[in-house]
Amino acid sequence: MNLVRRFAEVLVPALLVLATALLALEVSSYLQAYFLDTLIKVAIVVGLYVFIGNSGLLSFGQISFVAVAAWTPGVLTVPQASKPIAMPGLAHFLVTTNVGNITSLALAAVIGGAFAFAVGLPLMRLSCLAAENAAPSQHAFERAFEAEQAKNLADLIDRLSVLRA
Repeated sequence: MNLVRRFAEVLVPALLVLATALLALEVSSYLQAYFLDTLIKVAIVVGLYVFIGNSGLLSFGQISFVAVAAWTPGVLTVPQASKPIAMPGLAHFLVTTNVGNITSLALAAVIGGAFAFAVGLPLMRLSCLAAENAAPSQHAFERAFEAEQAKNLADLIDRLSVLRA
């Protein structure tokens, strides 16, 4: 009986996510963006729940790993001609590199995992109190990353308004 219950606990949410993904295939492209956004948020919530549920610790530092992993395919799949306009100041090797969706997702997993490893390894060696004090530096990285993205978006809007005029 316990095995059946555990199987149902995994199967029912998985079927709901699959049904949502299949329903997204049948709606307009406008609504597909909302479905995609919802599925991404579900993946983030499940990842946080697995960590928080298993460890009992409330930590939002994992969002920085998601940010790095999401940024990677975002940069690598933008057409090369659009990168100088949309992302000024991007490193040259990123401006000239363009890969497909599957490759960019694989790179996102590798780069996000490497970042998590690089940040997590020193934090694992700290005591509980020291790790709590180190966490704000990771949140500072998140804020700096978001500020840089907001600055790039503002620059893009400025450039587009100049092109329109």
